[in-house]
Amino acid sequence: ELLRFMGVKYLVYSLSDGRNVWAFPHWLYPEYQLVYKDATYHVYENTLAYPRAFLASSYRLMTDKQEIISTFWSPDFDKKNTVILEEKPDIEPSDGAGSVAIERYRTTEIVFKTESDSPKLLFLSDTFAPGWKADVDGRTLRVHRANYDFRAVAVPAGNHTIRMYYSPDSFRIGVLFFFIAVAGILGWSIYTSITQ
Repeated sequence: ELLRFMGVKYLVYSLSDGRNVWAFPHWLYPEYQLVYKDATYHVYENTLAYPRAFLASSYRLMTDKQEIISTFWSPDFDKKNTVILEEKPDIEPSDGAGSVAIERYRTTEIVFKTESDSPKLLFLSDTFAPGWKADVDGRTLRVHRANYDFRAVAVPAGNHTIRMYYSPDSFRIGVLFFFIAVAGILGWSIYTSITQ
């Protein structure tokens, strides 16, 4: 279920692994369909994999980690339409049609195009970190920790371009201190060369 939720769509299976304990037992799950094979490897597609990004219409607020995990794995929790957040979003999501497409995916930047009849929560099954920021059409958005350790952004209704980018404050502070240190060393060098 976790592989499905995280959008893991393909499984590469080495034939030399056989049915040993370290091999994922794809033969027990009919949703894994063979899409490629050669003499060494088989590639299976997980036909029940969730998309990497999707629009959710509702959320539940929780801060207790064990409660989040228990709720998420509860059989009656609607993982495809509800997101667990630790803080209230700026925009209240609601029911309605919507779609999202990933336009660009890089290590430190992801660009999405969304289209929706109503406000939504854009969920991405990538790991949350405090340095992630986002904007919609150039306006800053808050990136929420979602479903324990993933990311979500509140998106208004309509057609939008959403950009998530990694820009930790610690990096900017480090760069500032670096330039202050360089300026201090240069200043001290100039001062000592003049006074000698």
